[in-house]
Amino acid sequence: MNTARKPLFLAFAALLLAGCATTDTASLSGRTGKATVHADVAYIQAVEKAAKEAGVGVVWVNPPMERRDD
Repeated sequence: MNTARKPLFLAFAALLLAGCATTDTASLSGRTGKATVHADVAYIQAVEKAAKEAGVGVVWVNPPMERRDD
């Protein structure tokens, strides 16, 4: 019984690793350029301006990010 589990486990692990190796290229969906992620400065300024007018302080824990394709 124990000898039957080892090949099954190894086959499952190999399939799992093969699946993880292909996710990087699949997420690009055909794009050849690289994407960069920067803080969404326009949105941050708009929110901080509205907060200042309302008398509220804003502390960005996770600032909004925008993706720019190169």
